[in-house]
Amino acid sequence: RDTGVEQRKQWVGTNRFSYKVNEDWRIAARLNFGTTEDLIDPSADAKFIEGNVGFSYRPADNDRWNLLGRFTYLYDLTSFGQETLSDYDQRSQILAFEGIYRANDRWEFAGKVARRHGEARLTRAAGPWFDSTANFMAAQVRYQTTYKWDGLLEYRWLNTEQDDGTRQGWLIGVDRHLNQNFRVGVGYNFTQFSDQLTSLDFDHEGWF
Repeated sequence: RDTGVEQRKQWVGTNRFSYKVNEDWRIAARLNFGTTEDLIDPSADAKFIEGNVGFSYRPADNDRWNLLGRFTYLYDLTSFGQETLSDYDQRSQILAFEGIYRANDRWEFAGKVARRHGEARLTRAAGPWFDSTANFMAAQVRYQTTYKWDGLLEYRWLNTEQDDGTRQGWLIGVDRHLNQNFRVGVGYNFTQFSDQLTSLDFDHEGWF
């Protein structure tokens, strides 16, 4: 609670849940939220809710297959101090699935599909909402050399239903295995969009 020149009430929370169903299946959930009530200027109110629930299927007796899935709900009305972080208010529901298959010690293949159903607006806390529904697909291949280097090639595709616009292109990268459980890498995204559909901006082209 802020008093004096500024008079605000804020609630902020973060919650996590994880459960191991058996040796093959795990489920996890997360809820982050924040609300701001400005008692002097109601237009400065802010609200953020991000909740998701997901699962992973990793067979204990077969390390070639992995399957991941997640549902995300996002409501984001940024505060005045955060306006530079996003050009949009948004309320979105996102469903995503990813499968990974390791064919042998050298080759690994992966695919991802996702759909965002939601709305956004260009002016903070004002103006009309527009449809931000989108569909995403990606196919990825990874090759590991004998010197613990990986080469990565991914083709990704995004369609936004509001303007029936389609964007597509490539992503490349290289990774170095530092040990059995950790690797670092660098790559370049030739597309303008992210595979994280909570991001509505087309400014993701470049190095990562």
